[in-house]
Amino acid sequence: MEKSSRTVVELADNSPEIVSLVNQLAERGWKVHLMCHVAPEREALDPRVRVHKLPLTTSYPITYAAFLAAAPIILRIKPDIIHAHYLTRFGILAAVYRRFLRFKRLVLTVTGLDIKPESCKGMTRWSAEHALHMFETITCATHAIAEGLHDLKAPAEKIEQIDLSFNAGKISVTVIDRLEVIFSRAIESKNRQD
Repeated sequence: MEKSSRTVVELADNSPEIVSLVNQLAERGWKVHLMCHVAPEREALDPRVRVHKLPLTTSYPITYAAFLAAAPIILRIKPDIIHAHYLTRFGILAAVYRRFLRFKRLVLTVTGLDIKPESCKGMTRWSAEHALHMFETITCATHAIAEGLHDLKAPAEKIEQIDLSFNAGKISVTVIDRLEVIFSRAIESKNRQD
């Protein structure tokens, strides 16, 4: 499968980092679908990026209702990879998608704020712990975040530390290159299983 024919669903709300990521992936030939509750301004996005706005938040426990809204859209898109951002929101949503619809090419990016004890407790923590086992790869920026993921029982072999620094309004080309390698590895791994 050629890269230009690959489709990625990015599960994330609006942020400068997300806008930079989806635009750069579109520039590299990916078919990019951004699924979000809070969408960026259309003018900020590459015209090739398709936006699918969820009618409700993905915060736990509403995550399960958000899944019901997202599932038909994702099924129609037929992505090669789903890249979720923020464990306790879109990460749990992606894990629910995998559990119920058997989709096996998931990547999660954890920023750190979503795994702090005050953000991840009770049933949210339980859901997050179970969700972490559903991803082929979990990316994070720092050793401290990786340690927090270990505390949530994330499989150590799935965690990859990436410098997610954001300079001059863009995610670095090196980060995009690394994400493409991670995406391709997950896609090829699944293709070998089929």
